[in-house]
Amino acid sequence: SYVMKRFIPFFFFFLGFLTLNAQNESLFKGGVRAGCSITQISGDDLSGFHKLGAYAGLFANVPIDRNQDWKFQMELNFIMKGSKTHTPPKSEFPQFIYKLNLYYIEVPLLFKYVGLSNLEFEFGPAINILFSYKETENNYPIIGRPKFSIFELSGMAGIGYYFKEHYGFSLRYSNSLIPIRKPNWAVNRWIKKQMNSCIMLTFNYQF
Repeated sequence: SYVMKRFIPFFFFFLGFLTLNAQNESLFKGGVRAGCSITQISGDDLSGFHKLGAYAGLFANVPIDRNQDWKFQMELNFIMKGSKTHTPPKSEFPQFIYKLNLYYIEVPLLFKYVGLSNLEFEFGPAINILFSYKETENNYPIIGRPKFSIFELSGMAGIGYYFKEHYGFSLRYSNSLIPIRKPNWAVNRWIKKQMNSCIMLTFNYQF
């Protein structure tokens, strides 16, 4: 299918990465993460992180310096991004309802600093593949607008805390480095592009 043709190459690339590094189990670390994403779209004439979605995947890392304070980490994640209007709790006016759901396969390539006790700092790019999206106004599909780019390049930074050897949490922020779509209808004529902005919170288990 259309989705699998884009997912399979990344899956085997990630599997090869795990296999090569698993030869040295004392250095290699792998794990899983699961949590949520809170997102908005810059350039959609809305504002605020009102879109909640799922965020989950796999990760693997290896040390890249002699003291093992720095690591390189590769991941394979599913993430939901998008935007929606926000309805005030006691609004007395008819509400225009806009929803955008974007479904990505995300491949972060991160550098991590783990030199502080229980804390981790990470930063790097992420390559995302859009495999599906849905855009509606008042529950009706929107047609005729420019399509979203299949590929997204974003920058990512975050902090993690491991309260036990294998268990921890992480908080991340990512933002598109190139437009995901160039709108042709924006109210603000200075807005010529749309970008993803995401906050991600996950629970992590490291083997």
